Amino acid sequence: MDHLRRQAERRVGTVLRDRWTIDALIGVGAMAAVYKATHRNGNEVAIKVLHAEASKDEGIRKRFQREGYVANRVKHRGAVTVFDDDVTPGGSAFLVMELLHGENVEARRERLGGFVPLPEVLGIADQVLDVLTAAHGQGIIHRDIKPENLFLTSEGVVKVLDFGIARLRSSQHDTSLTMVGAMLGTPGFLSPEQARGMTSAVDHQTDIWGVGATLFTLLCGQHVQEARTADESMVLAATTPARSLASVLSALDPGVVAMVDRALAWDKRDRFPDAMSMQAELRRVAARVLGGPGASPNLDLELSGALSSPIRSEPEPPTRVMRLPDEPAASRESRPPAAGTERPPRRTRAPGRSAEGLLGGLRPTTLALVAGAVAIVVIAFGLSMCVAVVVGSKLQGPQAPSADPMPSAPVRH
Repeated sequence: MDHLRRQAERRVGTVLRDRWTIDALIGVGAMAAVYKATHRNGNEVAIKVLHAEASKDEGIRKRFQREGYVANRVKHRGAVTVFDDDVTPGGSAFLVMELLHGENVEARRERLGGFVPLPEVLGIADQVLDVLTAAHGQGIIHRDIKPENLFLTSEGVVKVLDFGIARLRSSQHDTSLTMVGAMLGTPGFLSPEQARGMTSAVDHQTDIWGVGATLFTLLCGQHVQEARTADESMVLAATTPARSLASVLSALDPGVVAMVDRALAWDKRDRFPDAMSMQAELRRVAARVLGGPGASPNLDLELSGALSSPIRSEPEPPTRVMRLPDEPAASRESRPPAAGTERPPRRTRAPGRSAEGLLGGLRPTTLALVAGAVAIVVIAFGLSMCVAVVVGSKLQGPQAPSADPMPSAPVRH
């Protein structure tokens, strides 16, 4: 991977096709590198360049180039817009795409300590299912849904990346490209039918399984199958049903567990029939877990409000942190804590100015400290009075009896 990065870094500062100036390297993967670039008219874009070695394979090159056409057919804000495609003078295919500011969901999971809070996970899943509903309606099956292929923008919009191995269910479908991408996918996120090489069985419910596996990993930080190697993961995916999310998160809300487990069902007949059905169930669960009885939370708002840790903008220097807008106070106060999360008690102050009103706003520890201070002052005052009396008596000394005793006058205090 180091040699691929060095190779990719050499393009920075160059101009592609006399139009696109390569400004910075955003990231390098096994198949391609992504750059921030500026058109000669000043527009900023992202350019994804297929590695030279991969570009020599005609099947890979065709699959890469068709990513743009497939993504644009989805016609959804959650699919990355591709503006153009071309080939570098060196023969590497490239795509000109919209520039995203935000953070990859997998990178975010790792930065948050290995798992993502439930409200944020439900918000992400809701948007992914919305994109898949649009894609499936166009006969497009993604086939590689995973956290690494999801991007959370600074506006709180989830973008589904890499439609390069998507399958088009149409009469003009190129079977040669199907064979190229038939076994493509990611260990840990491969459905049983993919792991078993059952190409004809790969359909929209395969993406449902991918969403379930993504939810599983984001919530608990583990893959569905406990495997030591990628090969072992594929074998388990092909031979063993997915374990229940409850086996890892026993305290998680049962409705969330049931939804994820259903998406990961071994038999496709037991899964959600389509992305829209799973989205409807997710919203029912979210309304109960996040919003209370009868609530219908806007999961876009939930996602924006749940991002307690600011997202990181990959195309910008690491010192610049982009934050999402704060969640409205009304939605925060009316919603109980999500299952598996803790929220500190909200501090309130009584509106009145009476002693009861003022003390009512103090915490028990503060009241105890005040009472203790008052007691110390009282005791100190009492001791000082006793000392004053004793010292005064010693200064006067013993008195001789009067030759003409007189009755003593009463002492007034």
